[in-house]
Amino acid sequence: MSFLDRLLGKTTAQAPVTWPAVVLVPTGLDPMSGGRNKFMRGFYIRDADTDRGISYEELSELVAGAFVFNVAGTSHRQDALQGPAFAPGEPVKLIPEPENPYDRNAVAVWDTNVRKHIGYVPRDLAPTIGHISRGSEPFGATVFFEFLEGKRRMALSVLVAPAAFLQSLTIEDEDT
Repeated sequence: MSFLDRLLGKTTAQAPVTWPAVVLVPTGLDPMSGGRNKFMRGFYIRDADTDRGISYEELSELVAGAFVFNVAGTSHRQDALQGPAFAPGEPVKLIPEPENPYDRNAVAVWDTNVRKHIGYVPRDLAPTIGHISRGSEPFGATVFFEFLEGKRRMALSVLVAPAAFLQSLTIEDEDT
């Protein structure tokens, strides 16, 4: 069954989903181009069988519905962004806002306790998230990268994927 069929709620009998053997590899604190004192930290994706890195595009091909996006609007919510709930590897909630006066497809990014709102799914991806949230397969989201200026978090990227796939991921020990 295609991803579109799942989004539309079509069902067929099929074998259980087998996820690709991938591992999240912590990056450490990597310097970024564009200025001194700018860093990024998060995860790269590695094929556990071949040790080869996997691009975001390849991940989307291997796992239907998986994608990474940069959270929009974080510059307006800098204080909320600093909490430990938004460190790489932490889950976040994506909450549709059909009553949003600027965009009826808007999807807000919140901490799991729904106390701190840090931004939005980019406008071009928001309709996709809306379809996913209404589908029968549970999806999840987790902070994938943080972008820092000094020690202050300035922006985030988020990995969205089927919840069962996210639960199957392991994080490589930094000593390996």
